[in-house]
Amino acid sequence: MENSPLITIPPELIHHIFDYCDFRTILLNVRRVCKILYAMVDSYDRFAVTVSLYANSTCTMKSVSQNLQSEKIISLTVCDYKSYNHSSHDIGTKSIFSSFNSTQFTRLRSLNLKNMWDNHLECLLQSLSDAPLISLSITTCEKNYDVTWLIFLQAITRWNLQKLYMSFIDYLEEHASWPEQYSLEHLTIGRCAYNKYLHILHQLPKLRTLVMQNFMINEKKIPVTSCAPTIHSSLESITIECYSLASEHLESLLSPIHSLYHLKLISTFELSNEIWLYTVPNVMIGQKTPPRFEISSIDVIPRLTERPPNKMIRGVLDQTLTTLDLSQEDIGDAHTQYLAIGLRNNTTLTTMNLSRNQIMYVGAQHLADATLAILDLSCNQIGAVGVQHLSEALRTNNSLTVLDLGSTWLRNKNDKIGDIGAQYLGSALQDNKTLTVLNIDYNGIKSTGAQHLAAGLRHNMALTELNFDGNPIGDVGIQYFADALMANKTLTTFSLYWNDIGKAGAQYLAVALKNNTTLTTLNLESNSIGDSGVKYLADALCNNMTLTTLNLSNNKIERTGAQYLADALIKNATLTILDLDTNEIMAGGAKYITDALRDNTTLTTLNMSNNSIDANGAQHFADALRKNTTLTTLILESNEIEDIGAKRLANALRYNTTVETLKIFPLDGISSDAEKELKGQDNRIKSNNPILGSHRIPSDPIGSNTEFYRILQEFNGSDEILVTESHWIPTVSDPTGSH
Repeated sequence: MENSPLITIPPELIHHIFDYCDFRTILLNVRRVCKILYAMVDSYDRFAVTVSLYANSTCTMKSVSQNLQSEKIISLTVCDYKSYNHSSHDIGTKSIFSSFNSTQFTRLRSLNLKNMWDNHLECLLQSLSDAPLISLSITTCEKNYDVTWLIFLQAITRWNLQKLYMSFIDYLEEHASWPEQYSLEHLTIGRCAYNKYLHILHQLPKLRTLVMQNFMINEKKIPVTSCAPTIHSSLESITIECYSLASEHLESLLSPIHSLYHLKLISTFELSNEIWLYTVPNVMIGQKTPPRFEISSIDVIPRLTERPPNKMIRGVLDQTLTTLDLSQEDIGDAHTQYLAIGLRNNTTLTTMNLSRNQIMYVGAQHLADATLAILDLSCNQIGAVGVQHLSEALRTNNSLTVLDLGSTWLRNKNDKIGDIGAQYLGSALQDNKTLTVLNIDYNGIKSTGAQHLAAGLRHNMALTELNFDGNPIGDVGIQYFADALMANKTLTTFSLYWNDIGKAGAQYLAVALKNNTTLTTLNLESNSIGDSGVKYLADALCNNMTLTTLNLSNNKIERTGAQYLADALIKNATLTILDLDTNEIMAGGAKYITDALRDNTTLTTLNMSNNSIDANGAQHFADALRKNTTLTTLILESNEIEDIGAKRLANALRYNTTVETLKIFPLDGISSDAEKELKGQDNRIKSNNPILGSHRIPSDPIGSNTEFYRILQEFNGSDEILVTESHWIPTVSDPTGSH
């Protein structure tokens, strides 16, 4: 062992390891390994020792003194585990230091006395009167603390303590006479009443940490918050270990303190969400250092709870977090206020999801000045007033890039922003220079609101994506947007799903597409464009050089409309995705489209699902697949091509090397055996539902999709539609207006 690598390790590094070891391990095990470690242990001088008053214990002061000099001890814990036999330990207590010269505890800084009777306590403290203590911790067996406090006062006078732990010992103001300007920085006590708490703050101006087993308030003695005493305290951290305080009293606890940055509450039961209404008193708002909050429940091991408000507060104050999802947490306006306070000091959080949280216009006002990049406030109740606050902030905001204010059909019309909210947004868009994505789906905006938004788009130089689904603006409203598109130079994605757009509206958009040079994605799903409207759009496609994605699903397009689109596909050189799902194109229209595919060299994805295409139509697609070299995805689900049509398509794939996905299932009239056989022949044949546009048609449990959409169109623009996660269910409102 003389040539051990230990020779090369600095002794201080080994000593640092000793700091984390039990003193018995060091003395009885490590020291016996070799001469080198023996010498290192012998030179170590910061032992933390635990001894017992119990004579039969294996670790008494006498046994320790045989192996260790008192001047090498910096921390001493004395345990009286047999304290129930009070009188039998008097002799042991008096002679505890008989093997040690107590005056030689020249480096003892910390003393921890556990389960002590007052006479033991007094004797031990007197024996160590010359030690340079800065930390004293005591737990007592006494039930009355009057004498215990008198002993404490002697200790306080004797030592200039920095830390004092009096666990489970109630604070007695009448006995606690602290020396003036006492330097105590940490205090742990048992139960403490409000008036005694104020006494501590007055008497200990240098106190930084206060731990209380319990905190009690007499409602008759609570001062009005605005009249609460102003105390010049340095207190930074408060912990209440058995928290049972009513939430409305928490501000009384915190209001006298201006320096607090850490609050920890531990409870034996689940704490109410409402506690977080008071975790940030008015006196703490605007602090440069954001306060940190912890809320715990006592099980076998104390742990942080996962209650939404706790997650909310901790998340905002986490200076490393960049994304925070608080959707569906029922936060409401009150919690949103304190969330916004936390955001004032946050420099890293960029994305926040607050969707479905019952936030109203007051909450929107609190969030208006948040320095985020992405903010999701969809499916809340902010209304036009809330949008007004957000819009005012958007005029000067230089950080927000994505704002989601989308709603659902389920929302009451008063929760939606409507034309008035659209007016505020349109005005803000004229000045804003950073917002790139705006979602205002299903917000009850009509043609007047569309006019205001269009005016904003004319002058806006930043917005690239506008989602405007489910707003019944009609042909009049779409004319305003079409005019704006001819002037706008930044918008690339425009979603107009189910906006009550007809033939005239399609004509307005077609004129815009002939002049617009930036729009790449246009979603017109679930409108009423028809063959006549498609003719205008097809003509525009012949000249447009930028549009790459066009969704015309569920637009009453038939064979003639398909012919117009086929002619455009022959001339167009930019369109890559075309969605014609849920129309009535049938085999005759499919023939026009497939003929165009033989010449088109840009289209990569084509959706012709639910178009009443039969086996003959499938043959047209099979013929096209043999020659087309650009199409990668073809979707023909929910048609009527039957076994023979499916087999023709499968055979055509043998000659095509560019198609990656052919979705033909489910099909009407095809057997399960044929489906299994075809999938086994070619792994490119799929049956998954497509997701091309911003919306997909859910399966209709009561009839055909065509009939389903006919019913929806009758309700379009009204508030009489109930939407669930999986189905759209038209309902009729009762006379009271409730659903």
